[in-house]
Amino acid sequence: AAEDLQVAVVRNLDLYAGKDEECFQPYLGSFCQAIWTILLSLPKTPGRDSLAAEGLKFLSSLAGRSINRPLFAAAGILAQIVEKIVIPNVALRESDTEMFEDDPAEYVQRDMEGSDTDSRRRCAVDLLRACVRTFGAEVVQIVGGHVATLIAAYEQNKAANWNQKDAAIVLMSATGSKAASAALGVTEVTEGVDIIDFFAKQVIPDLQRPPHPMILAAGIKYVTTFRNQFSRSQLAQVFGGVVEALGSDSEVVRTYAADCVEKLLTRKAKDFALDDIRPHLNPLFTNLFTIVSTPPPNTYAMKCTMRCLHVSRAAAPEIAGIVVQKLCDVLAETCKNPQNPQFNHYLFESLAVMISSLCGPDPSHVATFEGLLFPPFNLILQNSVEEFTPYVFQVLSQMLEFGRGASESYMSLFPPLLTPAVWESKGNVPALTRLLAAYATKSPQTVSASLNPVLGVFQKLISSKSNDMYGFQLLTALLESLGPEAMKDSIQPAFNVLLMRLQTGKTIRYTRHFSLFLAYFAGKHGDAALTAVLDGIQPGLRAMVVKQVWLQCVLKESMFNRSDTKTMVVGLTAVMRGQGQEWPTVAVAVLKLLKDSVMAGDKDLKDDAPAEVEVTFDSHFSKLHHAAKKATDYFPQTPDVAAPFAALL
Repeated sequence: AAEDLQVAVVRNLDLYAGKDEECFQPYLGSFCQAIWTILLSLPKTPGRDSLAAEGLKFLSSLAGRSINRPLFAAAGILAQIVEKIVIPNVALRESDTEMFEDDPAEYVQRDMEGSDTDSRRRCAVDLLRACVRTFGAEVVQIVGGHVATLIAAYEQNKAANWNQKDAAIVLMSATGSKAASAALGVTEVTEGVDIIDFFAKQVIPDLQRPPHPMILAAGIKYVTTFRNQFSRSQLAQVFGGVVEALGSDSEVVRTYAADCVEKLLTRKAKDFALDDIRPHLNPLFTNLFTIVSTPPPNTYAMKCTMRCLHVSRAAAPEIAGIVVQKLCDVLAETCKNPQNPQFNHYLFESLAVMISSLCGPDPSHVATFEGLLFPPFNLILQNSVEEFTPYVFQVLSQMLEFGRGASESYMSLFPPLLTPAVWESKGNVPALTRLLAAYATKSPQTVSASLNPVLGVFQKLISSKSNDMYGFQLLTALLESLGPEAMKDSIQPAFNVLLMRLQTGKTIRYTRHFSLFLAYFAGKHGDAALTAVLDGIQPGLRAMVVKQVWLQCVLKESMFNRSDTKTMVVGLTAVMRGQGQEWPTVAVAVLKLLKDSVMAGDKDLKDDAPAEVEVTFDSHFSKLHHAAKKATDYFPQTPDVAAPFAALL
């Protein structure tokens, strides 16, 4: 078709203009005029969108390069671009309104998630931003005049001219955004654009007296976009309106409102918190649960629920009556058709937040959660719902760790955990390991009675290069909880398994975890116990392993995190007390660890990360950050690890 040919030609022109500027420069003016003429004459029907988008992209590419300034320098050119090209293509069309009402998911994906890279509106906004970057104040002034005209038209007849207000909001957002990121919104505002005044005069009134749904959505998006430029008190003025918008009849408005609330609670200043949302907690959660309880699954609303619960941790007892049962109801419905992985993730994160908020301060709440969650959890496990089982095992671990012991429900669950089939799924392994470790802590007699099957799990984990770290976690938990007496017949066989893997399949990661385990064992039971086990396997093995494996790992590795550094230093100090011939090298290794820990300062890695980190979804094993267990301090009686070491020098 002729239009397809025109689209291809414009794309090629864009490539020439970008790749071979000097050679193409003499022809730019003519092509620019031709594309300008096409854009002015194109009808607004969706069928001509591809050509319009390519033409707008071409002009954006030219306007964004300083070498092309002369093309736009003639009097009135920039004003014509804004008036005759940008504004007509930014304006909403009937097809946009229909999508807003009839296909809200597609509208959100295009407008909020940026999938509309080839839409007229997106390309017109990009053209305007390119002009602002290159020509600055001149374009800002031109746009300011048009925004005032659009607002005046809206004020004269709000019912008929509501789309004029929408265009004005889009123009202000595009002009005011000098630098932005998906995570932070706008980070730098264009000089001369008064986004605060526009917010006060045009956005706040709309959120207090909701207008046409599309204007309301645009206003909420404006708040989200410039959230880091507004003060806490300014945001407080609109927060109630945003919460009310969560109850809108429009799915797009509800989604934008959920995204806005979530973004406000994670903004850079970190100053918008519980005190600001406390007056709105009841309508906030009522509206959110109305959304997440209604199909299709709304990921934005579920993520917002998780964030609000996290911020409201201190008020958990106040909101428990609104939240806990509804979360369980949503879980029960979602189990029937788990179609949205991200929605599911935020749902379990929300459960984890409430469990930690209520059961951390008061373990008696664990029984309540067990009563609510074990029925759906049992169904998930019995029906092998693979999408949910890693989450279930993490939440079960979390509840067991908070509780005072293993209940009957947990006791009935324990035998199936030792069957090989449940360990076949890669996504189950991290959470299952943690759950077995929790059983060892809370019900050591149960684990002792099934020690051989548990050690069979340990051996299976160690034999796998992808799961060996979990084998070390399990063995450490068994020694920590059951004690050396209960493990006396199993320690040397366990070391045999570790040494066999070291000999046949050594990796950098395995060596690291093996060295950490040696440090734990020596620190807990002394160098003499370590010597007895290793030399009992082969005379002189202890000296060889310490020198060739453990010390080499410490001296070659970069920084360990805080908890691992402490374990290493305590273990190596125990070795120094043994007065072996490697004493000087051990001292050097300890000094390196202490130096690295000072250089690391308060920074830490993975297992010490706070729950406030941005929650992300992974398709293999998705860790629930709000159910994460703090790194275990195996040596709480040694707060200053440097002191015992210094005493030996």
